[in-house]
Amino acid sequence: MEKVERVVPFPFHFLDNNQAMNIRPKNYSWAEFYDRLIDLCSYSFSGRAIYRRLRSNRELIPRWMNVVRAMSAEGFGRIRHHKEIRRRLDEDPEFLPFFNQESTVVPRFYRELVRKDLGDLWEWLPDGAIDHDPNAYRLSGATETPSAIPILPAAELAAGTA
Repeated sequence: MEKVERVVPFPFHFLDNNQAMNIRPKNYSWAEFYDRLIDLCSYSFSGRAIYRRLRSNRELIPRWMNVVRAMSAEGFGRIRHHKEIRRRLDEDPEFLPFFNQESTVVPRFYRELVRKDLGDLWEWLPDGAIDHDPNAYRLSGATETPSAIPILPAAELAAGTA
């Protein structure tokens, strides 16, 4: 089986399922991927979708939490972020080479976000802390695989026989 190097060395700071994806898409260019992601998020947080979620919830607090969530950084903010990344893929000369794994230099945009998030703690971050080799473990030659955790039937767990 052919090993395809598709892991992008994004700083761990961004691997939260929202700010970055560290696996290069297999069947799309980055531009196509972000175009589709923006379309999906725009649909998910459209006025029509927000209204449908509002109507489908019977409880007052969950109803309004969905509206607030959609209109906050989780909804509209996420769309804004994805649009910014999409724009930078076209305009920022550091972006596409990094995303396409032609460069391992983390774009200044991401470095500045870490600096902003860390505030005064930035000065304590050791040199190289943002950079890493995403394939280091695989390339280390380690042959052990983590032990599997057995999944027990609920009845065994409840009876305390596990």
